[in-house]
Amino acid sequence: IGGLGDWGIGGLGMKLPTDTLSPEAMKQRLERFALDVFTLTAPMLKDVAARDIALQLRRAASGAYANYSAACVARSHADFTSKIGIAYEEADESRNWLRFLKNASLTDADAGAMLTESLELRAILSASHLTAKRNRGRTGRTGS
Repeated sequence: IGGLGDWGIGGLGMKLPTDTLSPEAMKQRLERFALDVFTLTAPMLKDVAARDIALQLRRAASGAYANYSAACVARSHADFTSKIGIAYEEADESRNWLRFLKNASLTDADAGAMLTESLELRAILSASHLTAKRNRGRTGRTGS
């Protein structure tokens, strides 16, 4: 994947176990999460009480996907670090909105699996962001 170079998930200067997600697999996982959120929230768009929360959740989930995708084609380490950080924030916001929907009983669907997935995505993106921040200045790339 172009742009990941020395600072992508697969190239952060650390030895990755063989079961680590490739950047493309992570992108697909985030896309699946966003699509699942769209499916979950579709019935809520007609409910006045749930509509705003559903839209916020949709924006956050699709934002995590979009910003991770942007990080995959980052032109510099600083750009990568910034986009991964935003993807992490959006995954965290998704987790918050899913928890809110569940606790407020605004959906009949079981949001438990999606909440678990949001926690896992958040943890992966957090680790990637922290590693990128630690590796700032260690790459031979310009623009950091």
